[in-house]
Amino acid sequence: GGRARDVRIQFFCDPDAGVGKPLDYYVLEEDCHYSITWPSKYGCPVSSSAMFGWSFVSYFVTGVLAYVIIGSAYNVQYQGATVSTDALPHQEFWREVPVLVMEGIQYTKHLLRGGQSNSYQKVDGVEYEWG
Repeated sequence: GGRARDVRIQFFCDPDAGVGKPLDYYVLEEDCHYSITWPSKYGCPVSSSAMFGWSFVSYFVTGVLAYVIIGSAYNVQYQGATVSTDALPHQEFWREVPVLVMEGIQYTKHLLRGGQSNSYQKVDGVEYEWG
């Protein structure tokens, strides 16, 4: 009928099972909950190459946190910054990053649309060729 049902499939590691097939299932009729156990090679941990990705993310996040914490502590201790956003390291650089990224995106779009990389650009009222 019009009752909502809930199914939980639990994959367990069995490298010899291949895709495997459902082994046991439990039905709780009064709640319309179904629980299925399924031994399969797909329940086993992934290869080390995928683990490298998560390791990289973990190291990257740790590095960023260390950069912010150590840089902020240095600015407070030795540069006289107050404990606020003023203490964040290299503020000028980080304020420019969004602008630099947008300029890079616009330049890449220009090149992908067939634009030329050699162009003239005015600097202090004088045109210079670059590229």
